[in-house]
Amino acid sequence: SKVEARIGNKKLVGLNEVNIHYKVPCAIRLNVKFGREEVNMIGDGVLISTPYGSTGYFGSVVRKKFEKGLGLAFNNPVKKIKNRILNDKSVVNVKVLRGPGTLTVDCSKEIIKLKTGDIIRIKKSGKYAKLIQLKGKKLKCEV
Repeated sequence: SKVEARIGNKKLVGLNEVNIHYKVPCAIRLNVKFGREEVNMIGDGVLISTPYGSTGYFGSVVRKKFEKGLGLAFNNPVKKIKNRILNDKSVVNVKVLRGPGTLTVDCSKEIIKLKTGDIIRIKKSGKYAKLIQLKGKKLKCEV
């Protein structure tokens, strides 16, 4: 399944990850809620990934992959924060406590500018990716 991020009335759907990232030169400050947990962080941002995406950017941050659920990675936090693997029905709510920042999903050229006070809701999408690989052909990524 794909992953989606909503901010206001805007929805972005990604093949395998949502990336909330700081904008140079300042770190981003976020409040991240998931299930009954809540974490405040200062750092480069957060990644929310599907199992398919766990072998990509998520894997380079966390250094492990997973088979079910959603992966939540805290990218270069000032204070150590445990990364998590959440269940399939999890919803992650991220509030920008201090921006600016950006919101992107993989396989999309669209970049949404984030500012202090913005709230992003991330969960697995009801849409599914179809991946076909033909021998000798490069894969093209489209959402």
